[in-house]
Amino acid sequence: MLTDTGLLLPPPEPIVAAAILQANVAPAWKDGKANVAGVLAQLSAQRGKPVPWYQVAQAVDGALRARLVELDADSAGWPCDPSAAAKVVLKAVAGAGTGGGGGSALNDKGVTYQAYLQPHELQDLADGLTAIMELQAKYGIKIRFNLSVEVTAEKELKPEATTELRKGLDEVSDAWH
Repeated sequence: MLTDTGLLLPPPEPIVAAAILQANVAPAWKDGKANVAGVLAQLSAQRGKPVPWYQVAQAVDGALRARLVELDADSAGWPCDPSAAAKVVLKAVAGAGTGGGGGSALNDKGVTYQAYLQPHELQDLADGLTAIMELQAKYGIKIRFNLSVEVTAEKELKPEATTELRKGLDEVSDAWH
């Protein structure tokens, strides 16, 4: 029911998987672990209004799939409903992105850089690709790109949307799986 004092707000901004990492919601994390209820509370505090459960669930799913976090041994099962969120314990994965939507992992044999890129940033990457690839010859290194396309929907993810996206991706490369 609408009243004279009611407000119609736009849909909430989506939450990317990296948003639940320690560097982005530090108060929810302690000793490399956080429960999903604490992440939800912190994201809501940052935005100044409650964050919908389904958006947090999508972000957790994305972070688990991207191996940015993993379930702790003492965690309840995932997925879950909001009432069990306090029992789902996430653990930081060594080498996962640490903030700003990206990060790096370094060892004596290589380095991996990860980031969530916006479409215009992908174009910038393509524009700078020649210079980046010239580093292979200059330093005798091997550079590979591992690209992941993450799709979310506010309500229901329609199969025709994923079918059309897959067709578009297949036009770029047959390496998608």
